[in-house]
Amino acid sequence: MKKQLLLLSAALLSISAWSQATVTLPYEANLNNADEAAQWTIVDANNDGKTWTYGSGEFAYTSFNSANDYLFTPAFATVAGSHALTYTVKGYNGRYSDAYEVILANSTDVANATVLQVIETTAQNGVGAAMYKEKTVDFEVPARGTYYIGYHDVTTDAWGLYIGSTKIVSNVATGLRNIEAPRAAFNRSSQAIEVPGKARVTVATLGGIIVAGSTVEQALSVAHLPNGAYVALVKRADGGVDRIKFIK
Repeated sequence: MKKQLLLLSAALLSISAWSQATVTLPYEANLNNADEAAQWTIVDANNDGKTWTYGSGEFAYTSFNSANDYLFTPAFATVAGSHALTYTVKGYNGRYSDAYEVILANSTDVANATVLQVIETTAQNGVGAAMYKEKTVDFEVPARGTYYIGYHDVTTDAWGLYIGSTKIVSNVATGLRNIEAPRAAFNRSSQAIEVPGKARVTVATLGGIIVAGSTVEQALSVAHLPNGAYVALVKRADGGVDRIKFIK
């Protein structure tokens, strides 16, 4: 009985570690469901109880209070070099929208995080659209590590700001694969966890319930799983371990 409890405890610790896994690039969030939105982090930095909220396939800041509020993507691991952010944004209406900046940070703990780069700054009423418009911004990652993109509402005269989708692409991903051991990844089109050669793949919900697992070559299909957010633990033949958060 004691051995079983120890094994269960170890399994729960392993599942907990999975939930801290980074997403892989390219990362794309259409924010069409709450499971996908749950991977994001909201920070009410001025502690006024008014901050970003999720609903109807978008994140919105709709308080009329002066803002200092952050909306962070899930963490993503990458290497130094050129990257691109594409996102959709709209204002309260065509005349009024909040001032905001887009940042690259190494933590969602805004009191202690290093803000590595302000990627873009938009002035008060600078969005100029009540319908979503797409913006693309290039940015440089200075060193290998784990990062977040943050949408920081900094307005003093709040009307409204909405984020509808986000895509982050590394322009050096191909070069990375040429110098590192191949890694596993989720292929949204084929609905499968693709692995380099032979690997043991285990898939769990964010709540830690294991829903699939097998030793496979090339890919493990997850097409049969219900739509939602999952974490895959991949033990590769080369001894490496990949942890992948994905939405299907």
